This record gives sequence, structure tokens and C-alpha cells, in this order.
Amino acid sequence: MRRFPPEIRPNSIPSRPRVLRHPRRVLAAVAAACLAARLLARAVPPGFADQARSLAAAAQLDPAARRVATAPRRFNRDYFVFLESARRALPPGVRGVALYLPGVDESAFYLAVYEFAPLPVRWNPARPDPGWIAAIYGPARPAGGTVVRELPGGVLLAPPAPGPGDSSH
Repeated sequence: MRRFPPEIRPNSIPSRPRVLRHPRRVLAAVAAACLAARLLARAVPPGFADQARSLAAAAQLDPAARRVATAPRRFNRDYFVFLESARRALPPGVRGVALYLPGVDESAFYLAVYEFAPLPVRWNPARPDPGWIAAIYGPARPAGGTVVRELPGGVLLAPPAPGPGDSSH
């Protein structure tokens, strides 16, 4: 009988690479990877590539410009600019924001809640609470109150002080 050194025994030399010992497993793994790639390619929402390019371009901007550049596309861009301008123009000590919108759009209200956080926001209240400021979007300018700042697309208005006989609160 032929003697081999202990490190080279006939049974220790594989006949083919380890991966190829189980060709069905390899084929199943390749098929699963192809199927997953195909499903992922279908699951990418429309406009995803445009959104990714927009985010990459906005990464170089300062934070305020980035917020406007990456604003949700479904909202009116002018409304978003109004909210951002109003947030930056809020006087110190304001306790809340009364938001007056010309149309009834609940999603626009929720965007305002997000923008003005942590301040509370009320949508079209009859009268702002004391210490609150009115953010009015659109051309309407109600009588009374003091214009704090004209904004793109609207105005910030300090409501008139309640009179001595006013019992609204």
C-alpha cells in the first residue's frame, strides 16, 4: 500500500470546490436573488430617483434653504415658503399660532403643526388666545390687530388686546 504524508491523504483532497458540491442549493440561491432584485425593482415608487437626486443636491445647502428645497411636492410650494417665513418671523414669547387658511385642507394644517412645533397651532379659531399670533395665508387681511410682518403669501398679525367687556375666554 502506498503511503502518503499525513497532510495529503486521498480523502482530504476535495474533488470539486465546496460551493459546487450542492448545485441545487447554489441554483436556488441564485434564483432567489434574481427574484428579490426583480421584486425590489418593481416596488420602487415613481419619482424615487428624482427625489433622491433632489436630496443629494440639497445636502450642500444651508438648513433653511434645504427645508424649502426638500418640501413635500404635494403641497403648494408657496404655502410651504409662507410657513417657513412665518416660523422664522415669530416674535419671542409667542405662546401659540392661530392659522387662518382660505380653504379647508387638513393636511396643510398638519404640515403647519409640524413646522411650528413645539408651539401649539389652532386652525381657523374664532379669535386667537391671548399671547398667540395669527398667521394668515392668502390675500385676506382682517380688520383690527397689528401687522407684525408681511410674509410671502400672507401676514403675521398680532390680535387686538381684549377689551374690558370681552368675555370670550
